[in-house]
Amino acid sequence: MRLVAGADLEPKDAQVILDHQNSGQLAETLLAALADPHTWSEPVENGLSLLAWMLKAGCIEIRVALHRHRKTGVAIPYDSREDGYVHEKWAVFEDAQGNRLIAEGSLNESRTAPFVARLQDMADAEFRLTAHVAEVKADNERSGRAQAAVALGTAYGFITGRRKSGGGDDNFWKELDACRRLIAERTAQGGGLSVQRVPSIYDQVATAFVPFEVKRKISDDSFWVDTAPPPLLNAAFDAAARVAAGIKRKKADLTTEMALTRIVAEMKRVLS
Repeated sequence: MRLVAGADLEPKDAQVILDHQNSGQLAETLLAALADPHTWSEPVENGLSLLAWMLKAGCIEIRVALHRHRKTGVAIPYDSREDGYVHEKWAVFEDAQGNRLIAEGSLNESRTAPFVARLQDMADAEFRLTAHVAEVKADNERSGRAQAAVALGTAYGFITGRRKSGGGDDNFWKELDACRRLIAERTAQGGGLSVQRVPSIYDQVATAFVPFEVKRKISDDSFWVDTAPPPLLNAAFDAAARVAAGIKRKKADLTTEMALTRIVAEMKRVLS
């Protein structure tokens, strides 16, 4: 967009600029009018913000027109009608293919008031929406942390339960394969599995963001899932595998106990 805007300057200031005596006079004069942001009206503040954004984005070019007498070349007051007055409004729109649309004139302000009011309402609504962006981002982060902790806690509880009953494997990767087989069998039967011994650190999970019910076990201050569905169990062991893959040990040397210790540590990190 290219704008040619009139500047309401004192004739002596305009004359200095027209005579090329001081090329910085225009900038100094215009900046002086905006020296105190506390005195800006809301329309001025909004307009300046929009112009600043457009300038930074490189989508607007502004030139300033000064009012001078057509014959003598002498600067005259901006609102003087001695030699006509500046009020014409032209617009040229051009698309990427070079097609142009030209508009001339402008609507009376009173007639455009409803349109302006509607635009303001739309801008206000957009502002209210963007004001919640930070809150939505924070909720998304809490949700991600909560679900990651649930997955890790479920994997820990499931594997620990198998070890307590004497059915676990000392090698973590073999144990993980055995757990996945159990999940596949139960999925084929159309049911879930009970998961005990979810670590007590689960108490720090923001449960509002978790789509599964995890209950507290009073006897040993741990948690448990009554019927963990296959999607939760699969996500749990995928998460456990990612944690184990980060341990610098050969697969044959990675013990289940070592992996469980790292899983708990990862839960604490996620919830910190």
